Amino acid sequence: MTALAGDETTGEIEREAEIARARLARTLDQLRDNLTPQHLADEVLGHARHGASTMLTTLSASAAKHPVPALLIGAGCAALLAAVTGRAIAGQRDDFPAAPIPYAPSPPPMPQQRAPETPPATR
Repeated sequence: MTALAGDETTGEIEREAEIARARLARTLDQLRDNLTPQHLADEVLGHARHGASTMLTTLSASAAKHPVPALLIGAGCAALLAAVTGRAIAGQRDDFPAAPIPYAPSPPPMPQQRAPETPPATR
């Protein structure tokens, strides 16, 4: 927009307002197009891929520079995964109590013992 001058007519002001409205409408359309779920998901995945590749590059360079600690960390991770997946495969879980065996015989009932009878007190 131009600075308001004394000789500017109403028509010129309206024309500049229409140009500003059209520019604003184009900007809003671009924003709406960029905020679709698909576009946002593509952006997030793109950043995640870039971050993952950077992390792998750094990790491999660090492992090449310090091979023994990298080997020990890898062995620890492998042992942890083996323990967790081995328990999951065997059906052992820490967060639930062991289920009772469905066909185990129940123990025989305990005989009830009666208290010995005392004779009534005499007066």
